[in-house]
Amino acid sequence: MFLKSCGTKKIKDIKARDLQDYIVTNSKPIKTMHALKRGINSIFKYVYIAKYIDSNPIDRLDLPKDTRTKESIAKLKQKFFILDEFNTLIKQMRHNASSDETHRKIDLLEFLFWNGLRIGEALALKWSDVDLLNGKISITKS
Repeated sequence: MFLKSCGTKKIKDIKARDLQDYIVTNSKPIKTMHALKRGINSIFKYVYIAKYIDSNPIDRLDLPKDTRTKESIAKLKQKFFILDEFNTLIKQMRHNASSDETHRKIDLLEFLFWNGLRIGEALALKWSDVDLLNGKISITKS
């Protein structure tokens, strides 16, 4: 795809700016930009080693940095309950619940968890969205 975009341009005439524009235009996530750069680099590395070009223009690219860290990725994974954690939470909440209203809120929380719904989707449900005989819920609004 990259070589096709160069048209009839000789490889030695391809500049770092051409590569930068191609990569930024053809990939949105930063991770994809860097993957595309690695792929194109393999072409230019070969051409450089074969002495068709004097320097590798890829070396002069300035792509955005991937700002994600191991800590931020771990924190993102911590946003979600695993099944054992959720069951422990619900059990403790039911043990401490003192009113029918609190039990209804816990029921809603369980409903959201087991059906993978957002609060807006659950609150927008109507009885016409529920098919008890077939065990199905139609989520059409939020």
